Amino acid sequence: MIFKTLEEAYATNGLFSYESFNPSATMISKRQRLAVDTLTESHAATSHCEQYEGFVEAPTTLARNPLNSILMALNAIETRLARLEESQTRLEKRIDEAATKEDINREVVAGLQPLQSSFQQFYHAQRQMSLHILQLQNPTRKFYTRLCSIPRELVTKLLAWIHPAQVLKYRRLSRAFNDCLLSTHFARLNLSIFFRGGEMGVFNKEHLKLWIAWPPSFQEVFAESCRKTCVKIEWPEDDILTRPNSSVEGCIPKAVGRLGCLKEIIMDGYARLVGSLPVEVCGLRGLEVLNLSGNSLSGCIPADIGCLVNLRELDLYRNNFSGPIPPEIGNLASLQVLYLHNNLFDGRIPPEIGQLQNLRILNLGKNSLSGTIPNELWSLIRLEFLDIGNNNLTGNFSAEIRNLVNLQFLFLSGVDVQWTTPFRRSDFPNLRQYYI
Repeated sequence: MIFKTLEEAYATNGLFSYESFNPSATMISKRQRLAVDTLTESHAATSHCEQYEGFVEAPTTLARNPLNSILMALNAIETRLARLEESQTRLEKRIDEAATKEDINREVVAGLQPLQSSFQQFYHAQRQMSLHILQLQNPTRKFYTRLCSIPRELVTKLLAWIHPAQVLKYRRLSRAFNDCLLSTHFARLNLSIFFRGGEMGVFNKEHLKLWIAWPPSFQEVFAESCRKTCVKIEWPEDDILTRPNSSVEGCIPKAVGRLGCLKEIIMDGYARLVGSLPVEVCGLRGLEVLNLSGNSLSGCIPADIGCLVNLRELDLYRNNFSGPIPPEIGNLASLQVLYLHNNLFDGRIPPEIGQLQNLRILNLGKNSLSGTIPNELWSLIRLEFLDIGNNNLTGNFSAEIRNLVNLQFLFLSGVDVQWTTPFRRSDFPNLRQYYI
């Protein structure tokens, strides 16, 4: 039992009152000593009080300090009990957590079992695949990859991202690649990737070189893209003068017939065209200039050349054209310039040339023409230049030649000429140079 004051302790234990206690008394009753001893022992057992030695000498202090010590000891005991309870709570919590972790571990172990089984199955499958690969790596047997087994659509989409100037070299890989690269579908896809917007429809120097070297499918697609915009095809003069070795060699594309708005074709000099003059050129009704001089073209001039009714200039000199000059050339009513010299033409000069009343220049020299010179030539009154020399021609020049009053250059060397009337230079007031 805890006493709040010394008076209560004294009253309860039958001791004397606090007021009647004499601090100077030297003798204490047996009952009082017993009470004091009991209190002192209780205090020593609980709080280890160190003030017992002064109890006899200071009875008032001895009576008060043990009770306070008892209170303090009891408070300390309560504090320790509270701490013990707290420690017990923490211990119980740890025990619960340990149990929970053990349950989690069991669940993890249970969950890992199917994963371990799956891993074993995967390992087995991987081992089987490794064995198959080792079997395929048989050094005593040759394996050939067949490119034709690759899906064509995949080949098309992959190769379409290679520039048109480089992609065609892959034609040699296989027949399947060759068929794919030569298809119109591939040409359209490839050109749409690398020639976008304004690049397609315009013939610059690089486009012209590629166009000549491309296969027909590419030529057709590119020509179709610029059929409404292209009016002139011209081999660049800077390439001829400064870089003659950079020229290409190819044929005139048949796709040129798709260029319905074309007015001029000028591909002379170092273009080094080979092959023949495609008949598709004759379908360009609006064509005004056709200059293919200085190449290696061969074959005959198509008879359909007479369809070019708007043609003003036809330059085919210094090639390897052969055969007769087509009489349909007389239908070119607008023709003013006709250069056919330095070729391999044979046969006679067609008299239909006399119908070209707008002709100013006629050069048929250095060929293999034969027969007589047609008198129809003397009706070309606008003629300023005439060269029919270095052929196997014969003829009687009559007074009708004097109709060529605008003639400035006349070349008849190597021609067996019989003048029915004497040649007088004064009959040709504009004549500047002549060889007869």
